[in-house]
Amino acid sequence: VGELKNASGVMNLEATTSRQISFGNATNGEHVRIDATGNVGIGTTSPTDYYCKNLVVSAPNEGGITIAATQNQAANYLLFADGTSGDAQYRGQIVYSHSSDNLDLVSTGTMTFKSGSSRTERMRIDASGNVGIGTNAPEFKLQVENTVAAGSDNFILNVRNTTHAADSRAGIAFRMNNNTGSNWDGAGIQATNDGVTGAGHLTFGSVEDNTYTEHVRIQVDGNVGIGTNSPTSLLHIDDTTPTFHVSAAANQSSFIRMPELTNNEGGFIHYDGGANGF
Repeated sequence: VGELKNASGVMNLEATTSRQISFGNATNGEHVRIDATGNVGIGTTSPTDYYCKNLVVSAPNEGGITIAATQNQAANYLLFADGTSGDAQYRGQIVYSHSSDNLDLVSTGTMTFKSGSSRTERMRIDASGNVGIGTNAPEFKLQVENTVAAGSDNFILNVRNTTHAADSRAGIAFRMNNNTGSNWDGAGIQATNDGVTGAGHLTFGSVEDNTYTEHVRIQVDGNVGIGTNSPTSLLHIDDTTPTFHVSAAANQSSFIRMPELTNNEGGFIHYDGGANGF
């Protein structure tokens, strides 16, 4: 059936012909099996039943595999190798550093994330660090794509504040400079609600020392406010000395047109730059 022998200083435990080797005890039965082709099963007698069969661990609830560090400063690895020298020994890695409690997922090339029964790609990080969602060729640090029919709404990013009180906000910040301490400067776009009907308004503003100052608002009814957060007309400008500036090239004319929607008839204000007069 088998034999135990010494071969060139190595102790060999061999099963004859195509027999298998198992390890266990009389009380609990078999624990480990090595089949005739060298596949190893722990907790299973049939490692060949599985897709990847070189090592199969069949674990009960709360069972599994543990890599235990022998010291607090250790780093432990699960490595994927292409060869036996240079970085071919670790082209892909899962690394846990016990000193910093960091878990690293490392790929020399692209990392892809897939889900669903068809293992469809959902996200990728390419070798340059660009992240793509909905695309396998991101050209920017973050590129999100979603294809829908023309004329259909296509909300790709959902930025949400779960607070329902009046003036609850959610937005995107554009940071321009290095912060001093915990302060930062830049600009922002925020949506805010009125807290009564839940209607949302869109605001544009600047940030200085962590403080957001609104400059332009598009209200839920379509009114635009500059210098006011409650515009009462399609364009409402509010300031101590409000100015509406229309510029043209030298000696050219400027117009403010007031046409009717149906037939384009109406009036206009015309400034003649050549004659310097209205």
